[in-house]
Amino acid sequence: MTQAQTQPRKVLLVLGMHRSGTSAVTRVVNLLGAELGRNLVEAGSDNPEGFWEHAEAVSINEDLLHGLGRTWYDMREMPRGWEQHDAAKLALERIKALIGHDFEGKSFVAMKDPRMSLTAPLWIEAFQSFGFEVVCLFVVRNPKEVVRSLQARNKWAREPLFLMWVQYIMEAAAATRHLPRTLVTYDQLLSDWKETTRRIGSDLQLEWPNDPRGAAAQIDAFLDKGQRHHVATNQVTQQESGESMPLFAAQVYSICLDIAAGEEAWDALNQLRLRFSEIADLYAAVVDNLQTLRWDAEGRAQSAEARVAQLNVNAVDLVVDKVDMVAEVMSLRIDDLQSQLNAVHERLRDRLDRKEDLETLTHLTARDGTSRAGTNESSAPTGANAGLSDPQSRAGRENAAMLAVAMLMEKQLNLNVNVANIVEKQTLEISDLRVAFEHQLQNHASELVYTTHKLDDMGSRLGDADHKLDDIGKRLDDADGKFSSSMSTLARQLDEQHAEHATHADRMTQQLLQVQGVLDQHVSALQGAMGQRENEINAFMDQLSRKDAEVKAMKSSASWRVTAPLRWLRRAFSPRGWRSRVGRGMRMVYDRLPLSTTRRLAVKRVLFRTSAPLIRNTATYQAWRKHEKNLGEAPGVMQSDGQAPLQSAAPVIVEPTAEASRVLGDLYQLSAGGVHADYVPMDDRPADTANLDVRAIAFYLPQFHPIPENDAWWGRGFTEWTNVSKAVPQFVGHHQPHLPGELGFYDLRIVDVMRRQVELARHYGVQGFCFHYYWFGGRLLLERPLQQFLDNKDIDFPFCICWANENWTRRWDGLDQEMLIAQNYSPEDDIAFITALEPMLRDPRYIRVGGRPLVVLYRPSILPDAAATVLRWRDHCRNVGIGELFVAMVQFDVEDPRRFGFDAAIEFPPHKLARDLAPINGSLQIVNPGYSGHVVDYRDIIESARKMSDVDYHMFRGVFPSWDNEARKPGRGYTFANATPRRYREWLNMAVDYARRHPVHDERIVFINAWNEWAEGAHLEPDRRYGYAYLKQTRAALRHGADVGCERNQVVVVSHDAHPHGAQYLALNLVRELRRCMGMDIEVLLLGEGRLVPDFEALAPVHKLYEEACDVGEVARDLYRRGFSTVIANTAVSGKIVGELHEAGLKVTSLVHELPGVIRNYGLQDAVREMSAYAEHIVVPAAAVGKGLCEFVDTPQMHGKLVTRPQGMFTRSRYRGWVDLSEARGNLRRRLSLSKKAKIVLSVGYADWRKGVDLLAQAAISCMNAEPDLHFVWVGHHDSNIVAEATAMLSAAGCESRFHFVGLDFDTDDYYAGADVYALTSREDPFPSVVLESLSVGTPVVAFAATGGAADLIEQQGGGICVPAFDTAAYAQALLDILRNSALRSELGATGVKLVDSSFSFRTYAMDLLALSGMDVPRVSVVVPNYNYARYMQERLATISDQTVPVYEIIVLDDASSDDSLSTLQDLRCKIHPEPRIITNQTNSGSVFRQWLKGVELAKGDYVWIAEADDLCKPNFLRRLTRLLQSHSEAVLGYTQSEQIDESGKVLSPDYLGYTDDLDLARWSESYLADGVDEVTAGLAVKNTLPNVSAVLFRREALLEVLQDNIEDIASYRIAGDWLVYLLMLKKGKMVYDASPCNQHRRHSTSVTLGSAAELHYQEVVRVQRAAEKLFELDERTKESARLYARMVRSHLGLPDAHIAATDT
Repeated sequence: MTQAQTQPRKVLLVLGMHRSGTSAVTRVVNLLGAELGRNLVEAGSDNPEGFWEHAEAVSINEDLLHGLGRTWYDMREMPRGWEQHDAAKLALERIKALIGHDFEGKSFVAMKDPRMSLTAPLWIEAFQSFGFEVVCLFVVRNPKEVVRSLQARNKWAREPLFLMWVQYIMEAAAATRHLPRTLVTYDQLLSDWKETTRRIGSDLQLEWPNDPRGAAAQIDAFLDKGQRHHVATNQVTQQESGESMPLFAAQVYSICLDIAAGEEAWDALNQLRLRFSEIADLYAAVVDNLQTLRWDAEGRAQSAEARVAQLNVNAVDLVVDKVDMVAEVMSLRIDDLQSQLNAVHERLRDRLDRKEDLETLTHLTARDGTSRAGTNESSAPTGANAGLSDPQSRAGRENAAMLAVAMLMEKQLNLNVNVANIVEKQTLEISDLRVAFEHQLQNHASELVYTTHKLDDMGSRLGDADHKLDDIGKRLDDADGKFSSSMSTLARQLDEQHAEHATHADRMTQQLLQVQGVLDQHVSALQGAMGQRENEINAFMDQLSRKDAEVKAMKSSASWRVTAPLRWLRRAFSPRGWRSRVGRGMRMVYDRLPLSTTRRLAVKRVLFRTSAPLIRNTATYQAWRKHEKNLGEAPGVMQSDGQAPLQSAAPVIVEPTAEASRVLGDLYQLSAGGVHADYVPMDDRPADTANLDVRAIAFYLPQFHPIPENDAWWGRGFTEWTNVSKAVPQFVGHHQPHLPGELGFYDLRIVDVMRRQVELARHYGVQGFCFHYYWFGGRLLLERPLQQFLDNKDIDFPFCICWANENWTRRWDGLDQEMLIAQNYSPEDDIAFITALEPMLRDPRYIRVGGRPLVVLYRPSILPDAAATVLRWRDHCRNVGIGELFVAMVQFDVEDPRRFGFDAAIEFPPHKLARDLAPINGSLQIVNPGYSGHVVDYRDIIESARKMSDVDYHMFRGVFPSWDNEARKPGRGYTFANATPRRYREWLNMAVDYARRHPVHDERIVFINAWNEWAEGAHLEPDRRYGYAYLKQTRAALRHGADVGCERNQVVVVSHDAHPHGAQYLALNLVRELRRCMGMDIEVLLLGEGRLVPDFEALAPVHKLYEEACDVGEVARDLYRRGFSTVIANTAVSGKIVGELHEAGLKVTSLVHELPGVIRNYGLQDAVREMSAYAEHIVVPAAAVGKGLCEFVDTPQMHGKLVTRPQGMFTRSRYRGWVDLSEARGNLRRRLSLSKKAKIVLSVGYADWRKGVDLLAQAAISCMNAEPDLHFVWVGHHDSNIVAEATAMLSAAGCESRFHFVGLDFDTDDYYAGADVYALTSREDPFPSVVLESLSVGTPVVAFAATGGAADLIEQQGGGICVPAFDTAAYAQALLDILRNSALRSELGATGVKLVDSSFSFRTYAMDLLALSGMDVPRVSVVVPNYNYARYMQERLATISDQTVPVYEIIVLDDASSDDSLSTLQDLRCKIHPEPRIITNQTNSGSVFRQWLKGVELAKGDYVWIAEADDLCKPNFLRRLTRLLQSHSEAVLGYTQSEQIDESGKVLSPDYLGYTDDLDLARWSESYLADGVDEVTAGLAVKNTLPNVSAVLFRREALLEVLQDNIEDIASYRIAGDWLVYLLMLKKGKMVYDASPCNQHRRHSTSVTLGSAAELHYQEVVRVQRAAEKLFELDERTKESARLYARMVRSHLGLPDAHIAATDT
């Protein structure tokens, strides 16, 4: 096996920018043994030594970037969430295929492609899925060298390339922050590759497969420094020949050099990454546009050049080829014709020769022709003599042959003539072809000339294009230069701002500390004064109530109504009355003055001066005086006579001071894209709206897209942004302009903008938009966003509309009288308006109040008849099937909605709340000399809202985050200064509290003005100064106290009557437990009367169904209407009404205690059948009862309904837990006038035949004859006939005096605890509670077998003796056995106590019934480990019992305390609900964690809370955590923030944030859900971030498994075992955290660790840190943080440093 094979499979990702030396490093790594794959990119001219990157990897990365709309030279961040993009999913599959194909079975792989710096997350995920351990190597080269190299290769501008270099570093750093990684520079590789590779191997724990010494020659040959053409210095601050590096890039490079030098500077790089991300978001679009223009221009130029060159070549080649082709064809045709011609000539020549021969022959033939003819005619032979003339015949044949030859020659001659004709014809054709060829050549020559002209023309046009491209290039270079300059300036300004902010923060911290001290003193004094004032207020309120009553009585009298006219006349003619009317008249005239604000103020000053005697006592005059006084106190304002002036209303202008200049400079810098110190980023903790009891609805302005009307009125392209962007600050501290954050200057025509707005709103708990709706007599303006919202049903978000029913005027320009578009009110318009709303009102997303669609009207007072309008709307909606409307009005100039017939009013600040608020202009440093605006303090409007008293009509409170309409009214705006997110939260808290206290139709709603009123400075949307701060405070306000407003669970309990018997007592105590102890809403249905009726009525409302006037069905329906849904019906008798309850919609759980005999005797068969038909569940205390029910109903009908659950013990004996019961024994014997030595057998209940009183008498006679000191006592009413028979029997035996029928006695504690044995002689008894009461105090029970649930319990689980049914002799013997054997009695008694403690808690019984009924009540078992904390026990148990979520059980584990813990617990036992179960150890267990295990094993709830005995908690602790765990089923534990308190309970610190701040300043300041790896790497691997187990709620099953599987390891810790438990739990699931400090952790002053204990403490910290490393895969940063924390602990404990090396390694 080789060295490499012993290592785990590893992949080395080589990351870095192009031209940074990644190729060289990868080749070196390859030579040292790393596999690179099979298909590498070939070397190129720009990298002749090779790229050493996988070709398929490059292809994958290129395709991925293209699919994401990015390129390798893109300077923007990768798109958010890009890993979920389809292109990323496809790329991931391709990467996995590549790994499987090329690297299957490889143990050490290296992968390099500079683009991987951008796409690293996918490569990491893919390699990890194949079991590779991923390690990362960053290769960095001086950015100047990289830029020069890219310039030389690509001919690109310099400045953007620096930004590209930064982008590659930042993306790679972000992707690898949790992985092992190191960084080297290209210089280090070239100068000393051996040391560099050694450090790489050490940092990443790599063992090179090839010995570096063996590979040295190849590596040295490869690293030819001649390949490095562009060299720059590493001194990042040096200016080289005027060539500089942007400051931000220099900072990044400097940190990289620190890391390469061995420093741990990754965190610093991460901080720069965050800064870069914030800046990049601002400039991404601009940068991208510039670069896109550049690349497009260069691409077009290169393409054009290539096309011209190619066109020139192609055109010439085309002509030449065509000419050559024609010439070749013609040549071939000519050659062919020439050959044919030659052949013809040869044949012709041959034929001429033959012609001459023919002519000679013809001549001879012609000469002898005559003689041949005669001969032929006369000498033809006959047949007789033919053979005889041979010479003559031969001569004749010769002549004939000659004649034939002559004829042949003649034919040949004719043929020759034809041939000659053909030759002549072919010659002519050849001539014609030559002529045609010449013509074709001339045509092609003409075409060539024409093509040449075209090329010349095209060349001319391309020349023009080149000139244009050169011009574009110059402009782009200018833009690049300006952009570079802007970036450099921005970076410098950011650095300066950062330094100033740091200084400012230090100064503010010191001031805050001083203020805190002063505040503490004032708070103490104020608390005393407030107590006194509260007493005075209470007395005053009493007087006021009496006066109100007197006034109401007086006003309701007839005399008051008769004298009303006289009173009006008196008021009218009184000085105060006419002054009031004069004041209103002056105000009306003032409002209608057509003057600017400055001139109006001047007029107002004159009026107020001249009218002062008349109006000096009015609030308006007083506010004006205050304003004038403030102005007079401003610097530099003095009259010429040196006297304090009568203040002018004109604004005080102050020359800008140095401070003002600095502030304004900061603001202008921020508006350019900087990040303010107040900026809050978005988090990943969405609001759980299901747990918010108050709905926040934000008004929504749609004026963020151009419309023709605005184009005409305000200029083309006008939107709200037109005003927003031009605003400037008018005074020092004036927050202007308001610049948008992530959403930018959006256009609402883009539906994705609205989708993102909804995502943000939902994330931060806003639950609806109220769109401003602009309707003008049938004409709609700005309607597109709302219509878009309606059309896109996937935008699932609540909405409603507010009709902005004012006229539109040029109010922004100050020309109030110029109308732009007017309203046209009429009855017809009312109907048209509501008809237009119909599609919205029917939309399932539309907001409803009490089930009715909400319609909001902005100004009802300007309608001709608002009440009539509302009536028309209501009638129309009823007629068209929409139903009832809920109509609300804005409190603009009228506050009471009832005046117009509206359902509710909505506060719309600053309307109403800002009336008469004094301006603060005089206290401001105003820097604009022409400023005439009105500035009010935001804190004043909060106080105005606070002082608003409750109203007697429905009202929704409203708030605004801030307000400043300076953008709409430049230099004359209305501004609320000093608005901050925290102050907004304070105001919103008041509104939310009001909504909870004053629900409207069970709806709790607040309105926020607004979501996006940017030009009025009222927006929740993120901006560049505060980021998401206002949204975050909105969510926090809605979450705060959400549990307080929760509705309580509602339960109906049915009892068949109220007589004082066992079943009735069970029902009574069930009501008491649910109502008083668990805080539920309970109502009682009684089917019959009885003496317990007053007891029921003292606990809950009682419906007496036995009274004639009470109708069961009507009562049931009323309960259902009021929200009740759960019914617990006690006894079979209640089955009579189960059907009617079911019919009303109620769900019934029936409790049946009766056995078959009772059911028959009382005729309850029909009741049982009805119950079995309609009840959801039937609960029986014992199997015998369930079996008996099946005698009356079909068994299948009971399937799934029948549940066996013994009832709990509802009595609370004061003797519970007592070991010495002598007091109870003495009390009982004195009460019965018996001797101290008397032995007592007890029975309790109704003494009748069923209870077996006669059987007991028989057994008693035998026992009393054997034991002279034995007495029998029966407590309860009796059947006189049965008792008479028993008495006669006893009298006959002489035992009557020792059998005591004492009658009914409710104080039974002495009876049960003072008796020696309890006698249960029932013939049939389902599960009598008397048995539990006896067992609970250690009194054994004797019963007859098979007579019911109690007998079964005794027989199966102990606590007494069972004898054969009705065998009185055996029964008597069992009684005597117990009476005579004290050891047996003690043993049986102890078993009974343990049995009741473990299984018969009445709280668990009640909560199990609720769970069966379908109520979601969490069952929490509380385990309280205790050792010597008696002094805290009462307060501790009280805070557990007082939880707003009732606990399921309390288990107190006392670990052999030596103080008064046991006696204290015994005293508290009967006072705490539920009654705690106390488990004691005789000897100390030695480990609190073993106590944990014992408690969890005993627990029966779904959740376990280990509440340490010395800690405390707030009442809502369990509610908050159970809600979180119920909402997140994947979480196995949850915990809250903790207050720190001292031994006396005084708060030392409000939280533990100071303890966790060194890990993360923000993480623990808000609630969150986290998985195990996230929580551990965030800090739990470093220190125990859950400092107190009392703050934690566990899921029982997961905790039990962890403790049982790891108890020995956990118990080996004395201090840090809880920390280990948390780590082990997080291997099983997630955790939730609630930032509210609901737990109170007690810190003891004596808890100082010294000596060997200190060493043990330190060792345990280190042990748990190592355990975390084994359980979770941790990054190097976390490991290093853990080591640093361990050293800090060692130092804190005062341990010497000498042991650090030994213990840390």
